[in-house]
Amino acid sequence: MEQTLDDVFLQKRIKTRKITCLVISIFTLLVALTVIIMACVSVDLRPKFIENPNHITIYSTEVPSGLIVIQEDNENLFLNKYDEAFRISSLSALFSGNFGDYDIDETYTPFDQSDSALKNTFGNNFVKMTYSTPQEFKTRNGQKYVSKNGYNNITFDAVYFSISENNSTQDITLFFAVSGNITNSSSGQERRSITKIKLRANTYSLYELIEEYK
Repeated sequence: MEQTLDDVFLQKRIKTRKITCLVISIFTLLVALTVIIMACVSVDLRPKFIENPNHITIYSTEVPSGLIVIQEDNENLFLNKYDEAFRISSLSALFSGNFGDYDIDETYTPFDQSDSALKNTFGNNFVKMTYSTPQEFKTRNGQKYVSKNGYNNITFDAVYFSISENNSTQDITLFFAVSGNITNSSSGQERRSITKIKLRANTYSLYELIEEYK
């Protein structure tokens, strides 16, 4: 029995539709697999230019003295939990925009490091990491940071960040106590101020460390 033109056309449409459905199914499967892999694989968002500090102090209203000085024998424990805090899923990093460069907020605001001012800024639980020698402030790719506010040779000697009581990935701001010479100043005046890096992290592991000191 001979096929009519309509039959041939219908068969071609059915074949094309099957191929299209197959392509869509394969594409959907690949997208689903990519999402699953990205949700399972973690990335380290910790700024690499932040070296291990010389001194570590955790300020907390939950311990009698109000602070915890991390001694040398507990330093590795803290640093492991600190590293862990900045490991988040690739999927979360992608949607938060943290695969790109840091979100850097450079200000002229003087950094008041008194206990009362720090508590107002960071809340009841926060970390202070200090350095004996000035540390160079850099971009994510390890390049020297170029100031937008007319500074040069920007360095920092302390880093602060809040500790969350919630076990979840959240926005976090690292505060750097920076100093640098003002480029357009004939006297080469040095100014100390705040520079911030905004990231995503889960600092609950550090809160658990506070619990051990209660």
